[in-house]
Amino acid sequence: RDLAEFSSVMGVGGIKRKLLDAVAECADELRHQLIVDTPYTSDKGRLIESEKEFSGGVYGIPAIRSDFAAFRELAKKAGEDSSEEMKIWAKEIDDAENRAKLVQKFSGSDDRRKRKDVAEIKKTDNDRRILRKRLLKQWRQMLEREQSKWELETIAEYRRKLMEKLRKWLEILQKLADMLKGLGFETGLLWDLSKGNLSLGDMEQMRRWAEYIEQNDDIKKLCDMLGRLRAADKVKRMEEAKRMDYAGAFVPDIDSKEEIVGVRIGKDIEYALPQEKALLADAETSVLFDLKFAEGRLMCFDMEGLMPKKEEKTYQREVEEEEKMGPVIICVDTSGSMQGAPEMIAKAVALFMSMRAMAQKRDCLLINFSTEIEALDLSGEMGVAEVMQFLRRSFHGGTDAAPALDFAVKMMGEYSYEKSDLLIVSDFVMAGVPEDLRAQISEAKKGGNKFYSLCVGNDEFPSEIRDAFDNEWVYNPDTGGIFELHEKLQNVGDSR
Repeated sequence: RDLAEFSSVMGVGGIKRKLLDAVAECADELRHQLIVDTPYTSDKGRLIESEKEFSGGVYGIPAIRSDFAAFRELAKKAGEDSSEEMKIWAKEIDDAENRAKLVQKFSGSDDRRKRKDVAEIKKTDNDRRILRKRLLKQWRQMLEREQSKWELETIAEYRRKLMEKLRKWLEILQKLADMLKGLGFETGLLWDLSKGNLSLGDMEQMRRWAEYIEQNDDIKKLCDMLGRLRAADKVKRMEEAKRMDYAGAFVPDIDSKEEIVGVRIGKDIEYALPQEKALLADAETSVLFDLKFAEGRLMCFDMEGLMPKKEEKTYQREVEEEEKMGPVIICVDTSGSMQGAPEMIAKAVALFMSMRAMAQKRDCLLINFSTEIEALDLSGEMGVAEVMQFLRRSFHGGTDAAPALDFAVKMMGEYSYEKSDLLIVSDFVMAGVPEDLRAQISEAKKGGNKFYSLCVGNDEFPSEIRDAFDNEWVYNPDTGGIFELHEKLQNVGDSR
C-alpha cells in the first residue's frame, strides 16, 4: 500500500525517520564489508608491488613469470584461467625468454660483433619491458573489473535484504495499524513508534497482543467499561456567577425622547421651536433661518426619558459535571504462576490499557511485579520500543502484590497521580494484603482514587484481597469470558 496509509499511523516524520534509519544502518554494514571483506585484497597488494618493481626498472623474465602466475590466479577466480587469452600470454612469455637465451648464446667477442650483440640485448630488454607493462595493464583491468563486479553484486544483495526487511516491517505495521483501528484507536496513536530501536520482533509481538485483544470482545468491553466507570461519576460544586438585576430606581436616558425637559441650541429641525420655524413663512426672514441653521443656533426643545437602573449582583449556584478522567496505574503480575497464557493475557491487557490511556491524554504508570517491582512512567514522551522492552521482562518468582500496591499508593499521593484508576492483573495466588496497606488504600479511595482487579483463571482469591478493590473481574483463559462483574460495572454496561 501507499506510504500515506502508514503515515496516518506513525506520522510522515515517523515513516521517514524509520526508513532513513534502516537505510543508514544497511549503508554502514555495506561500507564495512566493501572495505574489510573484499576477496581481492591480496591480489591488489601483489599488483601494487609488481608496479613498483616495474617503475624501478625491473622487467626480467622471472618477474614477468611471477606477474603472470598472479594474473592467472586472478583469472582463475574469474573463471577465465583456461581462456585463449591466457594461452597467448603464456606463448609470448616463452618466446621472450627464448629470444633472450639466443642473444646470450651467440654473443661474439670482436668489437663489431659486440656492438651488434649489445643492440640485440637492448632490443630484447625493450621487448621484455613492453611485455611486462602490457601484462600489468591487463592484470589491473581484470582486477578492477572483478572488484567492481563483486561490489555491485554485494550492493545488490544488501539492497535485496534491505527491501525484504522494509517489506516485512511495513507489512507488520499495516497489520498492526488495521488492528488498532479496529480496536477504536484514533489515527496516529502509535505514540512515537519511530522513536527507539523497535525491532521486527517487538512489532510482531505487539501485533500478536493487539490481535489477541481484537479477537476477545469481553476484554475490549472490560477496557471500555474501565474508562466509563470514571466518566459515570458526577461531581457537584458551587461556582460564583454574576447577573444584572433592577435596583428599583430610574436614571435619565438622553437617547430616549420621551418628554421635554428644556430648551437648547442646535440644528435639529424636527425639535425646532415654532417661532424658529415661523421664520420660513417670509422670504426675507427665511434667510435668517438658513443662517441660524448653518451655524447651529436654532432654538430647539431638549428631550430625554428615564430608564430603570441596573446593578451587577453576584450569587452562588450549584453545577454538576462529569469528573475528569485521571491517571491510570496498571500493575502486571509476572510471577512464576503466571507463566504462559496468563502472562500473555496480562501483558496484552496492559498494552491495550496503556495505549487507551495515551489516547485519552491520561498519565500512565506501568508496574511489573512478582516479589519485587519495576515501574515505567509513560507520562512523558515515551517510545513504543521502551514499552515493549518493559513488557517483555518477567520475574518468574513468587507472588506478592503488596510492594506494587504500596508503590502505587505512594504515587497517588503525588500531584501527577491524584485520582488515579488502578488496575491490577494477576492470578492472585498470593497471601493477603497487610492491614496497614489496606488502611492506606482506604485513605487513597477517600481521595478519589479507584482500585480495580482482573483475576486471570482463579475465581477464589482471598476476600481480604478482594475487599481492597472497588470492582473485580475474573477472566477464564479457557473460554475467553469475563464473569462475576461488580453491580456498578453491570449498570454501566446496561446503560450503553
